[in-house]
Amino acid sequence: MTAESSSTGAKDELKEGVPETLRQKTWRALREDNISLRIIPIFVYGALACIAPYLSLYLRQLGLDAFRIGILFTIRPALGVFCTPLWGFIADRFKMWRFVFILSIIGLMSFGPIVVLLKPAEREPCDIAISNLATLLDVPPDNYSTNFNQSAYENEAYLDELKEKMIEIEAQEDKTWLYEPEGVVILFWEFVFVIVLYEIFFAANLSFLDVSIISELKDNPKFYSKFRSFGSLGWILGSLITAAILQHYRKEFTICGIDFIATNYKIAFVMMAGFYACSLPICCTLKYDHLKSDKEYYVKNFLLLLFTPEHISVYAIGTFVGVCNGFVWYFLNYHLENLGATQLLMGTATTIGASSEMVWGLFFQVPALERLGHINILTMALALYCFRFLMYALMKNPLWILPVEVIQGVSYFAVWNTLVSYTVNSFPTQFTATSITFVNAAVHNLGLGIGTLLSGFLIDRYNSTTTCFIYCVSSACFLLLFMVARRNFTDIQPEIESMNLITSEENEKDKMRKSVESTRLRTSTPPTPDLASTQVQTPALVTKSYSSITDKDSS
Repeated sequence: MTAESSSTGAKDELKEGVPETLRQKTWRALREDNISLRIIPIFVYGALACIAPYLSLYLRQLGLDAFRIGILFTIRPALGVFCTPLWGFIADRFKMWRFVFILSIIGLMSFGPIVVLLKPAEREPCDIAISNLATLLDVPPDNYSTNFNQSAYENEAYLDELKEKMIEIEAQEDKTWLYEPEGVVILFWEFVFVIVLYEIFFAANLSFLDVSIISELKDNPKFYSKFRSFGSLGWILGSLITAAILQHYRKEFTICGIDFIATNYKIAFVMMAGFYACSLPICCTLKYDHLKSDKEYYVKNFLLLLFTPEHISVYAIGTFVGVCNGFVWYFLNYHLENLGATQLLMGTATTIGASSEMVWGLFFQVPALERLGHINILTMALALYCFRFLMYALMKNPLWILPVEVIQGVSYFAVWNTLVSYTVNSFPTQFTATSITFVNAAVHNLGLGIGTLLSGFLIDRYNSTTTCFIYCVSSACFLLLFMVARRNFTDIQPEIESMNLITSEENEKDKMRKSVESTRLRTSTPPTPDLASTQVQTPALVTKSYSSITDKDSS
């Protein structure tokens, strides 16, 4: 799987008899054997791992309620629904894939310092803060004191009552009562502005990482998961390092007589900027020669391919998985913190999930596609999502999150790799960036935006445990709906769409090779045919599966 362009840039700079400089050796190493494709995912996903698990906790610590947090997390993917495909169109139409990728990294590097500079809202006076807390917990205020001159926060018995109530309703980490409402509103709008700027650049980031991998792999897109798995390694490194540092800066405070724990999450944003800075020089070594096509780019042709029952059903399940991830990615730690989990346990759970993704991508994704096919893997993964949410809802001890996260690789990561494989096999080369960005927009923007808004509303309306039960039932219902739709509204059977097509084609080549050899032995003629140039016809299953794509592409 070595790219044809490997080490070309470095070799052009060398002169005969002159030893390589350190810069030339580094450049050549990055270009050979697709090493850059293994390094860039580590830094990109490592940067994301620094803030993604903790952003909701940081906003909660600043005094934002679950509904406002849900709105903030909805703005980002909602904007990405439009920005992500737009970046793909610009890159494919004007053939500027590397420029878009570099621009996204530079923009994201500036996000961390901007967040660090934002100031929290002013705190309320203790009397007002305790009054707010009593209202939040629905505790009668007439028990404020046993003495006419005694303040509420000086009454230990009353504070103990409030603390017990906070533990009872799993609200001990809620800080909305502590800050002035006007300051919280101002802070909310500041984050709205910052997240809009962030999403404009982030919309292109993960999509063009996928495009880079697909481009360098050329005719072997089925190995995409083996390179994307290094993103899981980056997630492991980023989450472990960040969790360890944040655990050190996790301190206990007593304000107005109430004990709570606060963490300096600003460190995570600085680390995110550092990870992106490390990925920038490696991004400059990438080339996108395989994406260059002589065929004209027409948006109409792309839309005709996209809006078919087969594609709509597959991308619908991807969108629903994105909805589920709206809770898993942004509110699972919120749920675990209510159960008493520490940042170290959260980081460990994230590490186990990422390790599961990496193992699945490196060793099981390709064999699973070849034996089960796209549709069967999507069905299996959605059933596992139903099981995961059931476990989240029944969980009383946060330590149980560790074994549950083992199936992360077989659920989310299997879905994502399958969607990318399905997309690459379904669209012509001139639509590569457009189709990949569309999948990202459907899963990581549209689905994620709906999921974060819905999760924030449900948690605020009920609680995180009830929300997990709702997602569990919804996953089961959607799984049944998907199976019915595939059976009744599509004319391509799952086994025909399977990656067994690759295996079948290889079997046909073997049969052709044996046939040529036997003919040569019977006729006793020299071995003149060049098997490498012999055109092998694709099996009937392949033709049936992708004939519409081929016909539209040729037209």
